Amino acid sequence: MNSNQTADFIKVDNLKKHFPIQKGLFSRKLGNVKAVDGVSLDIRENETLGLVGESGCGKSTLGRTLIGLYESTDGSVFFEGENVCSENKRIQKEIKKQMQMIFQDPFSSMNPGIRIRTIVGEPLIVHEKLTKQQLRDRVASLIELVGLEADCMERYPHQFSGGQRQRIAIARSLALNPKFIVCDEPVSSLDVSIQAQIINLLNRLKSEVDLTYLFISHDLAVVKHVSDRIAVMYLGKVVELADCNAIYGKASHPYTRSLLNAIPLPNPIAERNKTTIELKGDIPSPSNPPFGCRFHTRCPEAEEGFCEIKEPDLCEVCAGHWVACHKCS
Repeated sequence: MNSNQTADFIKVDNLKKHFPIQKGLFSRKLGNVKAVDGVSLDIRENETLGLVGESGCGKSTLGRTLIGLYESTDGSVFFEGENVCSENKRIQKEIKKQMQMIFQDPFSSMNPGIRIRTIVGEPLIVHEKLTKQQLRDRVASLIELVGLEADCMERYPHQFSGGQRQRIAIARSLALNPKFIVCDEPVSSLDVSIQAQIINLLNRLKSEVDLTYLFISHDLAVVKHVSDRIAVMYLGKVVELADCNAIYGKASHPYTRSLLNAIPLPNPIAERNKTTIELKGDIPSPSNPPFGCRFHTRCPEAEEGFCEIKEPDLCEVCAGHWVACHKCS
């Protein structure tokens, strides 16, 4: 951990986000999709916290709830000691300037009928009082910061490649000089060679502009390359949280080990000979999660008569390594 990292930069306490299931003319409520269901963690200043898990586990919902795009059902998020969900409009406005997001699809996240100078400059128009020339100069500097030519400002999103559009999206996220950015699978829709360029750009900006990232991805190889620590989510809950080297070198939770086991090895012989960890069945519905440990219905190490009854707490098994598993606590 860097000397300037602080554990209280972002603190998440028992955060929940449930979406109601409604049916019929009068929208009768039938239940809830428990997308995020009691997540507690901290994000340290100037670090990249990787967030991994299968599709539908709640990764993106957690990221959007953290920065206030979704209103939380319960729990709290504190950014530098201030409550992100504060009812004070001034506090909310100041906090949200410091917390931005890079979306997965760089095309659908932009209005195709608006020029790039407006897309990148819109946050400045809303939050800052700048002259037209100051706004133009600021947008030009942001465009150049992400590796594009300033004269592309007059073009439209469809005139750029996927990688260039993602650079523009990154420029937009930097417009208000934020301290924290949620990267919601920012390279999953790009070619492998372009992925490397965007990842290197994010790493460079992290040090140059003094940023903190929550990097959401299902690609464990990408997460390993960019992260300081990694949180593993399963069915709305964090099941393991540790330093990157600890996760990849000594994963404790059976679910984390199964994810790592699914990464193809570069050696064909080693890939054929490796022991495969097979999970039983499909991921359960977040509207009706299993009792006890949520992973027990698929876990190859589940203990009958125990794991399906009691839900494990997220416990610190060694310094900085947290695991939610009865066998590890």
